[in-house]
Amino acid sequence: MTPNNTTVVSARLDREISHREAAELAQRMHGAALIAIAVRGDLLGVASHTRFTPYPALEIAGETFAEGLAEAGYKIRSWRSIEWLSGADATLRHADLEWLPLAA
Repeated sequence: MTPNNTTVVSARLDREISHREAAELAQRMHGAALIAIAVRGDLLGVASHTRFTPYPALEIAGETFAEGLAEAGYKIRSWRSIEWLSGADATLRHADLEWLPLAA
């Protein structure tokens, strides 16, 4: 059964990232739990399913994001957001970002 809660993490990176590289990186970070990514220049957002409640889910999502970026040679310049959305509220809502669904 697929978890119905979502974590959304976004940050500005130390340099621009291509959509292709962002998709590959997000897939390595989240595998089958990956929902979507958003890329605009140096801004990267990743949405994924989670089975956890807010506290561990937010900590795990932030850690996974930071470690995955570091392994790929990126640094986080500034955090933009980190959110936990319940299944009933799981709409990706950053109006200035275009979320592109990705299937695992």
